[in-house]
Amino acid sequence: MTENCDRINIFVPESESRSRAVLDYVFSQIFCEWYGREINVFSDFSLVSTAHIIYCDDASLCDGRSSALSVYSHGDVDEEIKELGKWNELPVFFENKETGKPFDIPFDIFQAIFWLVSRREEYPSLNKNLTFDKHGRYDFKQSLAYRFGFLDRPLVDEWLVEFEKVFNSKFPEIQLVPLKHPHLLTIDVDNVFAFKNKGIIKTLLSLAMAKVKGRESELKLRLDVLFRKKEDPFFNICEVAERLPRESVMFFHCGGYGKNDKKTLFPSLKYWRAKQKIDKILNVGLHPSYRSAHSLTLLKLEKWVLEKCLGRKVTSTRMHYLLFNFPDTARSLMSIGITDDYSLAYSDIPGFRASTARSFKFFDCERNMSTNLTIHPLIVMDKTLRSNLGLTTDQATAYLKDLKAQCESNNVPLTMLFHNQNLTEIDGWQEWNT
Repeated sequence: MTENCDRINIFVPESESRSRAVLDYVFSQIFCEWYGREINVFSDFSLVSTAHIIYCDDASLCDGRSSALSVYSHGDVDEEIKELGKWNELPVFFENKETGKPFDIPFDIFQAIFWLVSRREEYPSLNKNLTFDKHGRYDFKQSLAYRFGFLDRPLVDEWLVEFEKVFNSKFPEIQLVPLKHPHLLTIDVDNVFAFKNKGIIKTLLSLAMAKVKGRESELKLRLDVLFRKKEDPFFNICEVAERLPRESVMFFHCGGYGKNDKKTLFPSLKYWRAKQKIDKILNVGLHPSYRSAHSLTLLKLEKWVLEKCLGRKVTSTRMHYLLFNFPDTARSLMSIGITDDYSLAYSDIPGFRASTARSFKFFDCERNMSTNLTIHPLIVMDKTLRSNLGLTTDQATAYLKDLKAQCESNNVPLTMLFHNQNLTEIDGWQEWNT
C-alpha cells in the first residue's frame, strides 16, 4: 500500500469501455473537489496491490487483495433506467445483477453520480421526446429523481456518506472527510422600484386603478413614494445586504424593460451607486434578463453594464426565471467569461435537481469534456414555498428547518434564494418579511 496517505490509488482495468474524460471527471470531482484528496488512476495490473479502490466489473480481480475496496463498474451509461434497487436502504441504479463474488459497493456509484450530476437526461440531443414548459425550461416531471420519488433528497450526497463509512473502515489511516461549506443565502434583485421610474402614463394609470379599486393604503404609499416622503419599498437592497452574512451573493438584473423583465423604464443613478456599495459588503453577480437567455449579444451587454458599474470583472450569474438549459446556457456563460453559476433548480418545486447540494464542474456530455464552469445547486426559493406549495410562514419555517437538517446530516450546504421585492410589506409578503 502507498505511503502517501493523502493520495487515493484507483485501479481501472484497460478493458474499461468508458472514455477517460468521463472517468477523470468523476474521480476528480468526487475525491479532489469534494474531499480535497489527490488521486492516482492507473491500469497497470502489476501495481494493483497498491490500490485503495478497484473499479471493475469482475470482483474476482480483488481475490487475494482484501484490503482494496471493490466497486462495481456497470459500463453502459446510456442504458435506460427502468427500476431502482437498494443499497444500505438507499435507492440505487446501475446495480451488479451477476452472481458470484460480491462487491463492497455493489452498484456503480461513480457512473450513477456522473449520470445525475452531469444532467445528461436534460440534453435534447441525447434524449428523445423531452418536454419543456412555456418558458422553455426542462420539465422536472420527466426527470429520474421526480419519477422515482427522490427529488426531495440529495441522493448523491447520501450515497457518499455510506461510501465514506465503507472506505474509512477499510482505511482508517486515510479517512475520507468531506470539505465543509457554509449554508448560502442568495438574493435576486429583479425589480428595484415598486412605484418609481415607471413613466408618467403607467404611474397615472396605477394611481387611478388604486383609487377606483378602493386600495387607499396602496394609494397613500404610492403618493408618499412619488413625493419622496417615503423610500420606494423595493429599494431595500442596501438594508437587506447589511443583514446578510458576508459570503452571501446578490444578483442584479441589468437588462431593460420587458414583460418578464424589469418593470422600470428609466435607469437610476441611485441604483447604480447602491450596487457599488453592496459590492463592498457581499459577493455580487449578474442576474441575466429573460431575453438574454436567448441572445448572446444581450448577455454580453448586460455583463458589460454591471462590470462598468462595479469597475471589475463579473464572473458569477443566476439566470432570470432559472432559465438554465443543458448544454446551451452553460456554453453561453462560459463564452463570456462566467466561472460560477447559481441557477440549477426547478422553479416550480424545491429539491435537488442534480441530486446533490454540492457545487460541481459542468461536464459537456455532447463534447465529452470537462469545463471550468462551476455550478452551484439552488435548493429552494421563496416564491416556490408561497406560490407553488402554498405554505404559510410557519409551515415554510418548519420546511426550511427540516431541509437544513437534511443537508447538515449529509455534510452539504443548503443554498436558498429570496427576492428583494418579497422582503417587503406589500403584495401579500408582510408575514414573510422576518
